[in-house]
Amino acid sequence: MVNRNTKYWFFTWEANAAQRKLPSKEKLKAFLDQIADYGQFQEELGEKKGNLHYQGCLELYGPRVSKKKLLDTFKDNFKNIGGLKISKVFSKDAVLAYTSKKETRQSATVYCGRKEMFSTEIQELLTKEWQTDVFDFLKNVKYNNDFTDSQRLRKRSIYWLEDTKGGSGKSEFITWLRAGQKDLVCRLLPIDSVDRLIHVVTEISKHEKVDVFMIDDTRTQGEKTSFNNMFEALERIKNGHVVSTMYGRYAEVIYNRPQIIFFTNREVFGYLKNLSRDRWYHMKITEDHKLIKLGWTDANFWDAVFDSTASKEPTVEKNERTNGDLFFSKIFDEDYEDNDN
Repeated sequence: MVNRNTKYWFFTWEANAAQRKLPSKEKLKAFLDQIADYGQFQEELGEKKGNLHYQGCLELYGPRVSKKKLLDTFKDNFKNIGGLKISKVFSKDAVLAYTSKKETRQSATVYCGRKEMFSTEIQELLTKEWQTDVFDFLKNVKYNNDFTDSQRLRKRSIYWLEDTKGGSGKSEFITWLRAGQKDLVCRLLPIDSVDRLIHVVTEISKHEKVDVFMIDDTRTQGEKTSFNNMFEALERIKNGHVVSTMYGRYAEVIYNRPQIIFFTNREVFGYLKNLSRDRWYHMKITEDHKLIKLGWTDANFWDAVFDSTASKEPTVEKNERTNGDLFFSKIFDEDYEDNDN
């Protein structure tokens, strides 16, 4: 006998002859917060009849249930469910996209559930230009194959995002990426031993597809950390295939290669010897909260930095000849010779 019970459900709820009025969004959200781990719905206008209705989906809290059992749960909490239709979900990703589509949406998508972390208050934390630029960069790497170097960025690269002065809003941005937006699935990793780091990625990857893993390196947090080991672990995680033997248990996961962004107050210059330099992509937040993309650390420029004893940082300027890309000028000392002049 086929087991028709499931945790994943799609629903459409409209007003009709059997139900003249829909429940409020607030009441529906409060209900889904109780019965679901995750859920989302939005108010839509029907393309054919122009009827206002809710369309949404949910992942139930607790065991799988039958369609009748779920309908009974709705009946116990709403006076009338005459306009409610529910069906099993066969493609979770497809239904999540369908129930948040913009074309027929009449108001913002509502996210709910016991495990849902999205917050409209956190959504307001995105306030600085560099934050928007990084977010656009991450989205372009994921979605836009025509984006410059997107293939290399997607397959091999790890991002070193540097803010030497501090106070630019990195921590708020990390929180925003986790709980203030829905375009990318972003998860924060701990700064810990290699074994624990790999174990966390293994556990997360069993349950969800992550677009971006984040590391928040604070000066105090990283004092006892072996950066050489951590960078090696991040490169392994980037490969999309890790094995954990934590607690004496063998666990292996293969997953789509995520983007990885390392937020830090440290200058990359002091860590070049620890990095696989063809994999690390350097970005920097300026004092006026702008984003500069300095590129991969295997560029010829970095050879000069790596081999030099000079202490000055490069001056980065806009170059109209390269469509606004960046170039380096007078990197080390007064008698540096610029071959372009």
